[in-house]
Amino acid sequence: MMLIFGLMLMLKTAACVERFCWFNQSGPCYVALGDKLCVMMTGAREYDLKINKINYNTDPVCKIKNDSIRKDECDLFNNRHDEVSVNYGILIINTVIRADSGTYRLQVFKSNGTVTSEYLQVIVEGVERFCWFNQAIPCYVALGDKLSLMMVNAREYDLKMHKSISSTSEDPVCKIKYDRIRKDECDLFNNRHDEVSVNNGILIINPVIRADSGTYRVELNYSDGKITPAYLQVIVEESVLCPACVLCPDCGVCSESSSSAVHVLVWCFQMMVLLGLLGGFHIYMRLTSGKKQEDQNVRMRRFREGHEETAED
Repeated sequence: MMLIFGLMLMLKTAACVERFCWFNQSGPCYVALGDKLCVMMTGAREYDLKINKINYNTDPVCKIKNDSIRKDECDLFNNRHDEVSVNYGILIINTVIRADSGTYRLQVFKSNGTVTSEYLQVIVEGVERFCWFNQAIPCYVALGDKLSLMMVNAREYDLKMHKSISSTSEDPVCKIKYDRIRKDECDLFNNRHDEVSVNNGILIINPVIRADSGTYRVELNYSDGKITPAYLQVIVEESVLCPACVLCPDCGVCSESSSSAVHVLVWCFQMMVLLGLLGGFHIYMRLTSGKKQEDQNVRMRRFREGHEETAED
């Protein structure tokens, strides 16, 4: 029964292949910014749980009962109830953000009045993506990642960046001068001036949001009045397909393999081991059942032989 339950649990969690961690594991839980994180908990379907994030100033709390988050008693994931859930004793964060870093404590309140505590340190690792205008292919970036866009001569000339939405003069614009964003003339990144900056001719967006998808045009304004445009299509993806890689504009090959693929391989290995154990258990039961049947046949044969001998006497 335990093997069958384990198989059902792994099938239920097959969709969650980004990053697995669990409370009281031997080391920290490393997860890439924007990835999906699954944290195994103890007794979520049997007992009341409480998760604390240990900070120096405040300790936000989230209470879990009957395998679901009590939203009215959860200030740990404020305004993220659509991204955070509990399913079959697994805490699921669909899109990890930087604020998810920290040390968490899980308290399990058992029916006999005892309380047990388990801990987990979560470390969110930044993933940076480099692209440049007029590259041969679109710029793919994961939601929540850091995006660096290479521009030309941002320290020497005035630049103006457009995002094509309606192809009219009302499209958002951002002007750049002396390697700095002119905030009073930039409606392209409204209310995000702390997240968007220019440094040494590189436009930095940290973190990327869904609204950053689109086609951009940067205009380089020369002193003689000449204007040179350059274009770039940015595609924001829901998950990290190739963390910490720089995409070659000519060959389109990532310099590092995907950590998601590693998690899939680990999950497949776990499934193979579990299925192997299940198959071995099935063979054992058949052999045991066969031996019992053989012993019963021997006993029946001996009984008949004894009965025949008695009849002859």
